Amino acid sequence: MQWSLSVSNPGSGTPTGMVSISAAGGSESCSAMLPGNSCQLALLGPGPRTLTASYAGDANFNADSDNENHTVSPLA
Repeated sequence: MQWSLSVSNPGSGTPTGMVSISAAGGSESCSAMLPGNSCQLALLGPGPRTLTASYAGDANFNADSDNENHTVSPLA
């Protein structure tokens, strides 16, 4: 599964640092270095999962996180 995220800021500048993505209910995770990187998150089984993206912040941007529900369907 390829998971994309975008970072938006209300002012000027570019966020730097690390964004970590993890899946609740398992040990799957990946990290991406900002700006302009990506990671691949491999969910190991079917079913509903909550994905959490967490940004640690930097000298100019506050830390933040957000959740997104996702369902992995079994192979047909």
